[in-house]
Amino acid sequence: MGNPHNPAFVPNLLTSFSDKMSFIQRLRNTFMEGIFIAFHKSQEVLITQKYVNQYFGEDVPSLSELVRNTSLLLLNTHFTLNRPRPLLPSVIEVGGLHIKSPKQLPT
Repeated sequence: MGNPHNPAFVPNLLTSFSDKMSFIQRLRNTFMEGIFIAFHKSQEVLITQKYVNQYFGEDVPSLSELVRNTSLLLLNTHFTLNRPRPLLPSVIEVGGLHIKSPKQLPT
């Protein structure tokens, strides 16, 4: 999607850091982000691509091509529950969309 992810102020999911990190925490966060990206590209994408080919056939575009051609991403998150991070206009948080107004309890 091309959404920026700067490990200097956006904590990695595998760490317990907040968005206010010390210099050492930023270094550790950058290192963890590098490991996360390497694992994602070397393992996760290959395994997922194998299943995509198995269940949808070989004529389906590759996952990297699908990601490149994605024009809208709906995230099941809400900004009040997450740390601050930059999002592109094509990335929309829709968490809580399924919640309806409460009904009056029967008396």
